[in-house]
Amino acid sequence: METTNSAELVKITSSEQKAEEFLRAKGILKTFSCCPFCGNKSIGKVRRNFFRCHRLIKNGALD
Repeated sequence: METTNSAELVKITSSEQKAEEFLRAKGILKTFSCCPFCGNKSIGKVRRNFFRCHRLIKNGALD
């Protein structure tokens, strides 16, 4: 397991976006490439942890 020192953690947590990217890279947060309801690959991010399926025009938390 890779360790992260304090200086790296300060950089990572300096913004919500950087922290989210770090957690996704570590596999802690899930990354979706398609809608879990219809399988459409055209999804967009609405806000943190909420995505929109462009086919269903449906918002939802993909956790």
